[in-house]
Amino acid sequence: MDRSPLAFLPQNNHFTTFPHLAHPKSSPRSSPSPVAGTPSTATRLSPPKLSPTAKRKASSFQDDDPSDDQEDSVMSTSPQPHHRTLKRARGPSSQPPTSKRPLPVNRLLDNLEKPALVTLLSSLLTRHPDLIPEVQSLAPKVTPQTALQAIHKLEETFHASFPYGGDKSGEYAYSRIQTSYNALLQGIADYVTHFLPPSSVNPPELLSFLDSVTDVLHRIPTFHNYIHNLARQSAFADIAAAWQVGIRYFIETNGAFSFSLGGWLARLESHARKEEGLRSVVESAREHVPWQQR
Repeated sequence: MDRSPLAFLPQNNHFTTFPHLAHPKSSPRSSPSPVAGTPSTATRLSPPKLSPTAKRKASSFQDDDPSDDQEDSVMSTSPQPHHRTLKRARGPSSQPPTSKRPLPVNRLLDNLEKPALVTLLSSLLTRHPDLIPEVQSLAPKVTPQTALQAIHKLEETFHASFPYGGDKSGEYAYSRIQTSYNALLQGIADYVTHFLPPSSVNPPELLSFLDSVTDVLHRIPTFHNYIHNLARQSAFADIAAAWQVGIRYFIETNGAFSFSLGGWLARLESHARKEEGLRSVVESAREHVPWQQR
C-alpha cells in the first residue's frame, strides 16, 4: 500500500503548525492519488488546530509586523479634501459703493490748513452768531503761553512778508506787509485785553506776558511815511495802558515790595529807552516804590 512520505511523522510535530510545509503544492502529474488512510483534500485545506505554544508564536509574528497598523494609521490620518467657503472682506460699509456720495464733513476739514480752517470757522460764526457761546464753551482754555505762541507765529509771518532787498521802510515794502502787519497788531490787542483783570491769570504771569508782547512791538520797524506808523504808535499806547493796569493789579495783590524785588521797574526802564511812549509807565510805577532810586 502506498503511504505518504510524511505519514510516519507524529501529528503534533512542528511541521503541522504550518500546513503549507506539510503538504506542499505539486503538479498534477507528480501528485499521488488518494489512498486509504490519507486525509482527503477538504481535510488538508482546513486550517489545523494550533497548540497554545504555536498560537503564541503566531501572535508574536503578527505583533512584530507593524505594516498593517501603520497602513491603517496612514489611511485614517490622511487629509481628506473638503470644500471651504471664502468670504470677501468688506470695509466699514455693509453695502458696496454703487454711486457717488458727498464726503463727510470731517473729511472736508482734513483737507484744510489751519489758516483756511480759521477762516471757515470765522465765516460760519459771522453767519450764525448764536453759535459763538457754544464754540467758546467747547474750545480749550487760552493761556499766556499759548497766546505767545500764536503771536510769535503772526510775527514770523509778518517778517517773512518783506521783499528781499530794497528799502524795507518804503512804500513797496509796506504794500507787501500790510495784511500781515494788521493781523499781528490785531492779534496782540485781542490777547492783551483778554488777560487783563479780572482774569484767572496771576499778576506775575500777567506782567511777564506784557513784557514779552512789548518786545514783539519793539521789533516792528518804522516806515518813511508817517501814516504807516500810526498803527504801531496806537499799539504802544494800548500796551502802555495795559502796563498801568497790570502794575496796579500786581501791587494791590502782592504788594509794592514784591514788585520792587521782581525787578519790574528796571525792566520798564529798558522798554522806555526803546520807545518813549512807555516813559509815562515808568513814572507811574515809581510812585508806588518811592524808596527805589533812579
